[in-house]
Amino acid sequence: MTKTSFEAQVRTGYGKQADAILAAYPHATDEEAVQSSRDLFRDSVFAWPTWAWALLQSRKGKGKAYVYYFDHKTARTPHGAPHAFEIGYVFS
Repeated sequence: MTKTSFEAQVRTGYGKQADAILAAYPHATDEEAVQSSRDLFRDSVFAWPTWAWALLQSRKGKGKAYVYYFDHKTARTPHGAPHAFEIGYVFS
């Protein structure tokens, strides 16, 4: 991922919202673009649907809804925790 390819990917995938997304996700360098690409994927695939579900559940459901953000960095995962990485912590 480069800063140029990140910007092109966002412009292609998000249409009219691209400028707002690019303003929210730094990409002045290739390193920033790599991190922002990861962050945007996480936010659009996991964070937004989870937040929306919890909001609907808390408004329409019979109980409370809770969400969490797990981002434990290790030598093996220097960019943060991959999907389901928290399971080992939950059951230990």
